[in-house]
Amino acid sequence: MKITNVRIITEPAAQIIQGEAVTVKALLYADDSKRTLGDGSLKLNFLEDYKFEWKVGSDGSGIREEGPGIATWTPASAGKHVITLNLSHDSPGSETLSGLKQPILLDVSVAAAPTAVNGPMEVRLMPSVSSDKTAAGFLQAIIERTSALDFSNYQIFVDRVMCPNKPSLPDNEMERFNEVNRRRASVFPGVDAYQRLKVATEVFLMLNVRVLKDYKFSGFDPDKFETTHGVSVTLNELQGRWTNFLTTNDSERMLPIDNIIRSRLKEPLIEPKNGDVTACEGILAAKLRSPCFIELIWSYWHEEGMLVQTMKSIALRFQNQRTSERDPLASFDIAPLYPLSNILWGYIQDEQHRLTVSRRAYEYDHHYGIMLDGKAVQPLRSADSRSKFIEAFHNLLHGAQLFYKQDDDTTKRADGFPVLNGLKEVHLLLREGMHNQFGDLPSTARMEMLMEQWILARPEMQEFLGGRAMMPYSEDWMDRVDTMKKLKGWTDVSVTYFNELAEFGELLLTSIRHYDWSNTLDAGIAVFWARGCRSAIQQYVHSYRTVTGVDLSVGQADVRLAADRYLQPSVLLRKRLDAQWQQIAAAGPAFGSPRRAAAAGAGRNVSHPSSARRNGVGKGLEFSEEIE
Repeated sequence: MKITNVRIITEPAAQIIQGEAVTVKALLYADDSKRTLGDGSLKLNFLEDYKFEWKVGSDGSGIREEGPGIATWTPASAGKHVITLNLSHDSPGSETLSGLKQPILLDVSVAAAPTAVNGPMEVRLMPSVSSDKTAAGFLQAIIERTSALDFSNYQIFVDRVMCPNKPSLPDNEMERFNEVNRRRASVFPGVDAYQRLKVATEVFLMLNVRVLKDYKFSGFDPDKFETTHGVSVTLNELQGRWTNFLTTNDSERMLPIDNIIRSRLKEPLIEPKNGDVTACEGILAAKLRSPCFIELIWSYWHEEGMLVQTMKSIALRFQNQRTSERDPLASFDIAPLYPLSNILWGYIQDEQHRLTVSRRAYEYDHHYGIMLDGKAVQPLRSADSRSKFIEAFHNLLHGAQLFYKQDDDTTKRADGFPVLNGLKEVHLLLREGMHNQFGDLPSTARMEMLMEQWILARPEMQEFLGGRAMMPYSEDWMDRVDTMKKLKGWTDVSVTYFNELAEFGELLLTSIRHYDWSNTLDAGIAVFWARGCRSAIQQYVHSYRTVTGVDLSVGQADVRLAADRYLQPSVLLRKRLDAQWQQIAAAGPAFGSPRRAAAAGAGRNVSHPSSARRNGVGKGLEFSEEIE
């Protein structure tokens, strides 16, 4: 006999009132007609073979077991509560419960007890609570995994591999590093340190992007969750909802959206042999079992923030090459970089194995319909572009801002359907771009840029470039990039804002891409998403305005200004750069620092920087030094 289903009911079922006892029953449904009643539930005498563990909330207080499958609960507070049941069998090794999803959960609403009022009564308006918590585990997993890939965590991990004075990695992580390191080899001499950095970066991503197997939610904060959504959830409840959210098929757990794709492909899941799978053998199981929660938009915004260009300029100076006639790095002594010479040598030797700016540009267009603008990027001849993505994504962000205004008004119930419709539109566009290089190019680009950040974060780089010590940068590599931008005369917007666009954009797009929004009809789930991602959305909108000058949060009465919302970010960046250079040229060579004045002097007599570039004038301007 096997238990096929368990259902929790309450008596009375109509209304539960604070302070009044209620009976809670568990109905067990089995596949043995001789042991079940007419409705399929197990007879009372067979319930004695099972152990029932009841709990309400985090401490389980207020509920008392009365007999097999029966308990009494007296709710102490009004509001939303979750009754949790864990079921086990007295006989060790019993298989009657195999295949049953546990814990079994029941959401209940408790009405406040009526009170007698003899004087003034305080009336308080409270915001509505999130009615649907189906996606609680999914959204929490996305938030934790994107945070785990922060540069601060990466820097700690790599330092423990690269620096002998740092504590070593835990045994399991070091074992994985040694395993990958044995499989990776380089034909170039003198690149051992760089190769070790490359392997450490790959292992870091391996250990931090997977979430489906026994995820523990180590970063979960119940108080923050309750503040955000207006309802309390314990860690056990969150893990239970995550387990119930995942689809189990042939003993494989995967996201519901991935299970739909699996059924459409109609090919068997197979295990890789020695890390490789031939083209005709089916689908690589790991891609569906353990989706990689990485978005290419992270790399796009860091590339627009001039991270790659900064590292490339330093690499050329290391090789004794100028990037222009007025290259300010030509006068810099590279002696401070001597301790990093082995790393930089390996970085330069490995250039043929890194992604080119052209390959990244084509994939940016394929994923999001966004393009790079500059000398190093020739006009694209894309076969497939997401031309409507910018419009759909920015409309979603604008709609979310309107939702927050309604949601903050406690006299109204905010409508979540506009947000849901926006999520569906963006979701479909993102899924269209999940082909060919999707699983490989974003992770490769992330590896390469993380390595560049780590190299720039080294103290030797600060000694070489200098920087502003009083600036409170959140990550060590940032002041190096901002210093290089000032030396080269690139955009004067701090890389901090580009980094925020990268991090928050990745969180938002990952949560949209990997949830089945196209088949979601309940606006309550969209409300839950909007509240859970509120800080990310608002910070993204603020950083986007700082970088491009376009505010996505307000409606534009002017049609021309409204159209700017849908322009390519690279076009907006170009406009701001041209305005920046016109301002510097108008101020004369005495404007700003000596290096900046020298750079400005290169284009001071040019009426428009864009035309100067076309005519080969203004070599100090941004993108005139662009290199691949």
